[in-house]
Amino acid sequence: MTEPTLYLAHVPLAGPQETLDIIDHDCAPPLLISYAFNKDWDRVRERTRCREWVLDSGAFTALSQGKPVDLAKFTEYARAMQATDARLRAVFALDVIGDPVATLRNTERMWEAGVQAVPCFHLGSDWKHLDELRRYPRIAIGGAARRHPGVKEQFAREVFRRVWPKRIHGFGFGARRLVLGFPWHSVDASSWSVAVRYGGWLACGKRRARIADGCRLMHGEIGVYARLEREARTKWRSTWEAIDVA
Repeated sequence: MTEPTLYLAHVPLAGPQETLDIIDHDCAPPLLISYAFNKDWDRVRERTRCREWVLDSGAFTALSQGKPVDLAKFTEYARAMQATDARLRAVFALDVIGDPVATLRNTERMWEAGVQAVPCFHLGSDWKHLDELRRYPRIAIGGAARRHPGVKEQFAREVFRRVWPKRIHGFGFGARRLVLGFPWHSVDASSWSVAVRYGGWLACGKRRARIADGCRLMHGEIGVYARLEREARTKWRSTWEAIDVA
């Protein structure tokens, strides 16, 4: 039993967060990589130390930049990564924000192409669309990353009420209260990268620190989330063991 896994959303662009080859293998974190940064990821992937990684379509980033993701190209990239990198554990389907019907259609096409993509249900969509996703072995929930923590918690609670013990991934549900509050299969956190870029390190009690110290402090930041993951696994171990036995 390994649930939950807490993936760190990694943006391999520049500076200390370009690659994680400066950390010990024993401390290598699980990463979430956005297809929006696939070229940068390809440049550093082999020397980036991570326990495992998952691939997100980058639909939200593409929407904000006005650059839609090509489903065929994304699917082919996912297939290539599955064939060449054993650390890749999951691929999230190309979701169409605000259009759950199109999201489901993309998911079906990716499965037909040999990529067992994880579909996503967004906050604000009709609950009937969540029911349509029950046939998949794993479901992601999203669309709440920038919402008030109370809204996110209420959304997660209703999703779990409706579909759990379905394995659920929470996009942007990496806050401590949310990680420990539900028996997730996995979640991801992007807030750690804010510290990497701007210096508000949790490892320093949210105090600011010099970006020049980023490599050393990033090691500590990864440790904060690793400890949270272990705490969540300890809390929910018996729950998941009972589900697995059943």
